[in-house]
Amino acid sequence: MHRIAIAVFFLLLALTVTAQEKYNASVDKKTYDLYMKSNWEGLRDAGSAAIDSGIDFYFLRLRLGISYYQEGNYMSALPHFERAVSFSPKDSIGLEYLYYSYRFSGQESEANILAKRLPAQLKRKAQYKEPEFFKGAYSEAGYSFNQEYKSKTNMSIFGSQDISGTQNVFKSETYINLSLFHSIGERVSAFQGYNNIVVNSIKQFEDGINGTMGFPATVKQNEYYLNLGFYLGKGANLTTAFHYLNVKTEESEPLLLTTLTSTSNDFVGNLSLSKRLGHTELGLTTVFANLNGGKQNQNSFTFIWYPLGNLNFYNVTNFTLHNNKSNDSSGAVTSFIFDEKLGFKVADKLWLEAVFTSGPILNYSESNAFIIYNNVDKIKYKAGFNIISPISENVELSFRYLLLSQEYDITKTNTTGITTITTNNLLIHKLIGGIKWTF
Repeated sequence: MHRIAIAVFFLLLALTVTAQEKYNASVDKKTYDLYMKSNWEGLRDAGSAAIDSGIDFYFLRLRLGISYYQEGNYMSALPHFERAVSFSPKDSIGLEYLYYSYRFSGQESEANILAKRLPAQLKRKAQYKEPEFFKGAYSEAGYSFNQEYKSKTNMSIFGSQDISGTQNVFKSETYINLSLFHSIGERVSAFQGYNNIVVNSIKQFEDGINGTMGFPATVKQNEYYLNLGFYLGKGANLTTAFHYLNVKTEESEPLLLTTLTSTSNDFVGNLSLSKRLGHTELGLTTVFANLNGGKQNQNSFTFIWYPLGNLNFYNVTNFTLHNNKSNDSSGAVTSFIFDEKLGFKVADKLWLEAVFTSGPILNYSESNAFIIYNNVDKIKYKAGFNIISPISENVELSFRYLLLSQEYDITKTNTTGITTITTNNLLIHKLIGGIKWTF
């Protein structure tokens, strides 16, 4: 009696699974023939027509998924492999294709969650490893310089009707970052890092009696950054980040035989939500900050597009409304910032990205608040490129170049005691090299 009950149970289970599929022998034969001929386009046409007519079964979905997979279109292959696995949850072929499609389309959390279901032999074949807390490390260092430093500091900063003029001209910047990646299970990731930034400039004063005098000014920043990512399932991600900045400003005053020093503790908080939809990813981000004695907030909409269905070509567009108060008593200034990144694979193990941001960039953050532009001088735009090269399975090298068009003020006082402020422009070159090591 016990054996009969078990037999009936498995029979009902089989009938239930079969009922989910709508099999058609002629469609099966036709798609199989096209599959054996590697006629992927014809297979997709025949398969799509069959699905539109209500026919749907395991091998149909598996072949359709493979037709996209063979052409590197992993994002289009995914829904078919997911459907195939729903028909046959323990079939190793569908599971393997689905696992690699997740990995090759950049959906690491989904791949790790699915890996729990993989047979031991398939895990060994895929060289799958359980996520460890210490996942990897990253470090980068950079140098920025003003190509017009000499010409800007050698020019006169007041006219014939003025009695004095002052300006603060950027000279150079050094930057270093040390970071760690962490995994907390399959759904939670963490990234934390330390930044050190030193900005050198010169503060000039000119009058008709003493001529031009220059005093060095230095800004030193020590920063801590923490990012937590939560995978919510079905392509949805929640990210929260916190960035702390300890800013120390030093200005030499030779006439007073002293150095003026001031220190501030600033922070930036970030919250973002994103969702994968086929070949696209949509995101919303909000940022709150207190930088340079004022308060800021920004809200961004992100649109990411993978036209080839893989990571070999992608477009990332950000539209940001930025609200900035220079101090507690000043009015808020709202501006629109446009940010664009276009990335593509140019050779084996080599990716190139072109980047452009149109300002005004002032007390502004990007990359989930990892990069902070707390400059006191407004940046009108920045443009450049990134070179990324995964030279091995564990090591990735990168190089970034940016050209920034930055404004600064010249303050003049005339013979009647009236003070005017004019704006000048300079070009800054920023070079950053990085290395990522996955444990």
